[in-house]
Amino acid sequence: MVCKLRHEMIPQSCESCLNSRQTQQLPRRRGPQGLLSLALALLLLSCQAAPTPPVIAPDPFASNPRVTPIIAAGAPAQGSAANEQPPSTWQIYASTELSITLTYPAHWRPAASDDIALFRGEDGFFGLSAAHMVAETAEAVCAEWVKRDPNPRTGSQPRVEPLQVAGQPACLILPSEDQQQPDGEALLFVQYPRAYEHSRTLILVADMAHIRQIGASLRFALPPQTLDSLRGALTYVELDIFSGRPNPVWPLPDAQQHELTTRLSGLTPGLVAPYPDRLGYRAVLIHFNQPPYGMPETIEVFGGSACFELGGARTCRADANRGIEHWLLQTAERSQLDTGVTGLLDDILGEINTIAVVQAGDQPEIWSYESPDKRWRMVLMMYGCVPTETGNTNAYETFSLVRSADGASAVVDRQLIYCGGLGAYGLGGLFWSLNNRYYYYTTAREGTPDGCGFWQPPIWRLDVATMRIQELGFGFRSPDGTKLAAWRDQELILWDTDGAEWGRWQAPAPVPLAALRWAPDSGAVAYLLTPSPCDQATAGKSYLVRVNLADFSQTVLIESAAPIFDTLDWLATDVIRLTDREGKTWTFDRKGLRQD
Repeated sequence: MVCKLRHEMIPQSCESCLNSRQTQQLPRRRGPQGLLSLALALLLLSCQAAPTPPVIAPDPFASNPRVTPIIAAGAPAQGSAANEQPPSTWQIYASTELSITLTYPAHWRPAASDDIALFRGEDGFFGLSAAHMVAETAEAVCAEWVKRDPNPRTGSQPRVEPLQVAGQPACLILPSEDQQQPDGEALLFVQYPRAYEHSRTLILVADMAHIRQIGASLRFALPPQTLDSLRGALTYVELDIFSGRPNPVWPLPDAQQHELTTRLSGLTPGLVAPYPDRLGYRAVLIHFNQPPYGMPETIEVFGGSACFELGGARTCRADANRGIEHWLLQTAERSQLDTGVTGLLDDILGEINTIAVVQAGDQPEIWSYESPDKRWRMVLMMYGCVPTETGNTNAYETFSLVRSADGASAVVDRQLIYCGGLGAYGLGGLFWSLNNRYYYYTTAREGTPDGCGFWQPPIWRLDVATMRIQELGFGFRSPDGTKLAAWRDQELILWDTDGAEWGRWQAPAPVPLAALRWAPDSGAVAYLLTPSPCDQATAGKSYLVRVNLADFSQTVLIESAAPIFDTLDWLATDVIRLTDREGKTWTFDRKGLRQD
């Protein structure tokens, strides 16, 4: 039988879970063992939505300095006897099998030598387990459990509370006064984070006096991030092409699946790499059906990285020389792909081969840019021009973020350059933000684009915290180094170099930008709009515009059909110099505009 949760298919032997005779025969021992067994025996089904539940109270022991060292599941509890250790001292319990930690009264002891998931003391107890349960909401889990409880062990009218525990949906079942059990058993169901396992639910049973406190201390630990256990779970390979058309997919035979998982398990950890945000080919996606506990559903392979989601966090491994990416592209069933896709595959494989030839040439020139706090380095590697099998001469450059503490790195941006060609090219470092979070660089270090008119190298920004890169436009940093004025799509955009956008202003006329300058005191920006010099016969006007940061106002200072101005320089707070198309200079100040 197959059970469904959140549109994911999970094999599950459901019939035995719903066998009423089996649940009636569960032992009724003092303590939570029977209740845990009953919970494990139920498969809960629900499809109703529920309102956002309240968040459970913060960990009451977070500020308690009297927490003794961690105790791992499977190890005997250490410490004094119950009468030698006050109840206010709390111990940390950790379970690798359940992937959780929590705190509990340190004088409680395992109920049996072979049962390390059940602890008991004179004033209370707790027990832990996990089960496959199916429901759309945690509240529905509890409601269905109460409905199917045959005894009922939590009384005739138990109360169900929807909660959030460790950021996850949860529900608490509190017994009514006619509960048969003497310990005041209560149950807490917490849904595991999606990265752990489909429809896996943690079950905490404890006395009413402690269940809220123990539940509030619950934390999920990330599962082991080994990839060799994915063998046999592969569903298909997808070519991620950002084109508006369906992506091509293909399966892998068993032998290739085995080779793929072997290659994946051999990857070394790396920093999180930014996923390509561009048109055309972006990555090869590996999809897994019903991955083992704690394993990802999809792995993205691109540009020297293999990345996946676990526990709500993005994790990456280094794919040296794009070996797995290259191998996966070669496994595509070309006979089932249209000619456009096969042509794209050939282009991608050709590019990877060309890069490998260039990297095998001379040693690269290396530039390093260290963050102000010295925790990070941006490393630019420039491989010189090398003749390749395509008949071209190519160079290759990469920009990588490196963590200084351990040398872990990720490629942030890259360029394959055709030597001797026209245009602007080359990666170049600019500056770090003062808060160490952002690095600014350009993708056009050398050369200029074809055509005429004003041009500045574009500025890109890496966010170290999110590992996202963003094109800001072209522009200049303020004299005090705290702001950036960028021009993009006929808008002036001002940025705080520490991250925030200050504002944006639309150009007052659809005229090309000719110049952009900061005031000497960094308190304003002036820009000049001028008809294109590429066509001298084109009529139009020049516009000198000022944006004042004090009140975020934009003012057109000059609108001129003759003369037409081409350049500007901001000489002093209230003095701007302009040059017209005939080479004559003009001054604009508090007295107005006059020719020098």
